[in-house]
Amino acid sequence: YDKSQLEGYKGGSENVFGVTAGATVGLNDAFAVSLDAAANFTNWNGAYTRDADGAKAYLSKSDYWVGTLSPRVTYENDMLRLSAGADLLLGNAYIWRDRGSIHANPALDLDVDIVPAVALFANITGGRTVNCLNLLAPLDRYSDPCGNYAHSFTPFNGKLGLHIGPFNGFGLTVYGGYGLTRGDLNIVVPFNADARKAFRATTYGNFDYRGAYFGAKVGYKYRQIVDFNASATYAPSS
Repeated sequence: YDKSQLEGYKGGSENVFGVTAGATVGLNDAFAVSLDAAANFTNWNGAYTRDADGAKAYLSKSDYWVGTLSPRVTYENDMLRLSAGADLLLGNAYIWRDRGSIHANPALDLDVDIVPAVALFANITGGRTVNCLNLLAPLDRYSDPCGNYAHSFTPFNGKLGLHIGPFNGFGLTVYGGYGLTRGDLNIVVPFNADARKAFRATTYGNFDYRGAYFGAKVGYKYRQIVDFNASATYAPSS
């Protein structure tokens, strides 16, 4: 690999700052309310190359921020555990694939003990992923250092299941769900050292996905000697 072909090029750089805060208030022995808040700030300096006169020609530069407010109500008794609320996301309009500046997703965690050793569970999640260089570098060491991608947003990812056991060490869990993600990152052009210079790095694109999934997990545990688990999931998507 001839590094001299990249002479005059410099990758992008970024500074990422984050802050979080939260509070919980118990209303009685069963009920509580909470509010969590988070904010992320990113300063992104685009990569540059050299123009015909040898001067620096910057490609891009941007600053963006994302804020999250997450109110929750929780309830718990001997048979039921519930947490319900939502996530409200605010941010620069251009960092989202659909260009909106406000996004929201539901949030739910539910566990119900139907009878001893049989429990129903459900959860709904969502949220955003800041697709910054700090995230891409561990995925592929050859990631395009000039990349500046829209953030990913999951408005809904729901799961419903039933857990049975343990009975004599055996347990079974069956589940199914449905998810939707906007702007999820996926590789468009993989790294190829033999390709022309413009495509030597791994580049990504933002894509929308949706689909249902179904699965099961079986397990067996005997004291501290045997602990076995096997699972399978079928997850078509579009």
